[in-house]
Amino acid sequence: MADQEPQLLDLIFRWSNDVYHVSILENAQILDLKKSIATLTNVSPASQTLVGLVSPVNNESIISSHNLQPGHKFVVLGKASHMPKLTDRDRLAHEKITSIRTDFIKIQGTSLFQLQSQVEAAKEKGENAELRKKAHLLCATEAEKLTQWLTQLDSLPVTSLPLRSQRKALVREVLALSERFDELASSVRV
Repeated sequence: MADQEPQLLDLIFRWSNDVYHVSILENAQILDLKKSIATLTNVSPASQTLVGLVSPVNNESIISSHNLQPGHKFVVLGKASHMPKLTDRDRLAHEKITSIRTDFIKIQGTSLFQLQSQVEAAKEKGENAELRKKAHLLCATEAEKLTQWLTQLDSLPVTSLPLRSQRKALVREVLALSERFDELASSVRV
């Protein structure tokens, strides 16, 4: 059996009354996760305590050994070496990024599955042009929504380095899903 490519997990954590998203490969170590968290919070890995992971945490343990699912929530305890000061503009950007990420996760989970089912049904009934047209239209609609999000993210003025990092990661994820929708749409062209 061939080795599967490690899955990218999107995890959600709370620190200092704010919610953050961090993406990490399941074959990475907890120390790698802590380093990613440090880029968002300025809490050094050595100062972090991760609360809410399934089993005891040590820096060398592998993420997959904790049986985490995408969207798993946990809390980070620790004091930042220097508190990042968010401007009002950055706070608005953080809210927009969080809003888009929430909608993105919904589309990634439900819409993609529904669209894949529609596309498979359209392919099975190749002679049914109406079903193919409907599947194509749904794919195009979802791809357009993602394009609008990319435009919104691109136009967000962000000065905070952690927010820029979050925005960049979300843009990559949205682009990947958009490409998937484009592939689905082209597979059922009418």
